[in-house]
Amino acid sequence: ITARGAWESAKRHLREIGREIDRGAPVTVIGIGDMSGDVFGNGMLLSDNLKLIAAFDHRHIFIDPDPDPKASFAERKRLFEKPASSWADYDEKIISHGGGVFRRGQKNILLTPEARCAIGCDASELDADSLVQAILRAGADLLYNGGIGTYVRATGESDAEVGDHANDNVRVAGAELRCKVVVEGGNLGLTQRGRIEFALNGGRINNDAIDNSAGVDMSDHEVNLKILLAPLVARGDLTSVERNRRLSAAAAEVIEDVLHDNRDQVLSLSLEQLRSRISVTAFRDHLTMLEQSGVVRRAEAILPAHEELRDRRARFAGLTRPELAMLTAYTKIDLTARLERTALVNDGYLADRFLVPYFPRSIATAFPAAISQHSLRREIVATRIVNERVDLMGSVFVFNLVRDHGIEAEEALRVWLIASGVLELSRRAAELKANAAGLTAEAELGAFLGLERAARRACNWAIAHANPSEALGVTVSRFAPELQKLASQFETVLAGGERERFERTYRELRSAVHEEQLALELARLAFADHLLNILSLALE
Repeated sequence: ITARGAWESAKRHLREIGREIDRGAPVTVIGIGDMSGDVFGNGMLLSDNLKLIAAFDHRHIFIDPDPDPKASFAERKRLFEKPASSWADYDEKIISHGGGVFRRGQKNILLTPEARCAIGCDASELDADSLVQAILRAGADLLYNGGIGTYVRATGESDAEVGDHANDNVRVAGAELRCKVVVEGGNLGLTQRGRIEFALNGGRINNDAIDNSAGVDMSDHEVNLKILLAPLVARGDLTSVERNRRLSAAAAEVIEDVLHDNRDQVLSLSLEQLRSRISVTAFRDHLTMLEQSGVVRRAEAILPAHEELRDRRARFAGLTRPELAMLTAYTKIDLTARLERTALVNDGYLADRFLVPYFPRSIATAFPAAISQHSLRREIVATRIVNERVDLMGSVFVFNLVRDHGIEAEEALRVWLIASGVLELSRRAAELKANAAGLTAEAELGAFLGLERAARRACNWAIAHANPSEALGVTVSRFAPELQKLASQFETVLAGGERERFERTYRELRSAVHEEQLALELARLAFADHLLNILSLALE
């Protein structure tokens, strides 16, 4: 599951540079690890459209200058299934001309013209450590880290600062990487400064906490399911055998939920990059607020200072993905802690909206009472609210509402829950994701930013008009169906300048998303505050 989650990062990166992992030209890969390792082995079996040109672990160096994707996939699969395999077990007949397997520690390794061309190295002979460095600098599409150790630092970092002395002799700087994409299935393959340096030079990278989060996420689901069912087993309402059978039957659904989380996180970072390029000041001020409130220590988190952001502006607009990954994580930690302390998480609407769907449908249907009594229900609700809010709306959204309207963070989250429910934002986002294959990456991101703008307008309406003493579900159920009906005919009653503004908004969205019906729906939602004001007046 860790490898599958990391592969979602690879798909997102490649999609945004116009590539598909499973079709089109094969994706060239350099790797850290071997096929006996869980993360590397599973990762290298997630597509048969890869050309693994080089890889290494602590025992061997593998070079295959021009592999056949299908034949090499079959050989990798054979090694994965062979107990305690190594690169030395790779069938030499499958390796393309000029390649081979070499032992780490060799003093002299002769490089064929084909091997030199594949990894972009001029030297005809290298020792093993220098060859590992040459592989790390190779100009492949993807560097996939599935191993152990820190192999990339920043130019200004010393090996002593890195603290992984076993790899001091092979480590390179982020600026030296020539691959297009780095995916971190393993932990700490790069230092945070190394990631930022690579990103500032045009490379695509998140961080290890994003790329390999699926394993932790799966553990959370497992623990929460066992907490849910433990009282039933203790009372004798459920046998241990039946519990295990139900857990096993729910595995596929939990796996899809975990991978859904991975897709949401990497999509969120792409949206955050666009936002930070447009309004980097808001990100800077939000970061300052987190620092002043003690949530984050900027130096320890390796987040940019104000002066650095200003100096960087000419060559790199906004924040890098590794920086945004850190900022997003601290934002989620801060908002979740705040929300857990409020009465808002006890609202019955939120249990139906966030708590029940967290659990596999088969288990939620069979044990509804157990879900309402789960000992971590408040924490689950708070975490899921914040994850959805930040993933869809970005890390500075609540900060902006608090600053612009003079409200508390709890109230900002409350109005977003109303706006999200009334606009059916979760459903619309799910439909966008389901149909994303029919859109370009740019169009997909443009559509999500359109949803965000609509939600922002709906939040402004909720701050002014929603009854703060009314239950969330009551407000949402009163406005959501009426909004849907009114939006479907909204443009027919516009006239003059408002009609022109609607048409202009529609044309801009049509140009951005290249899909007529989606552009029309987003154009209607761009007037969400007008629609809701009309409904408020009508209902009064």
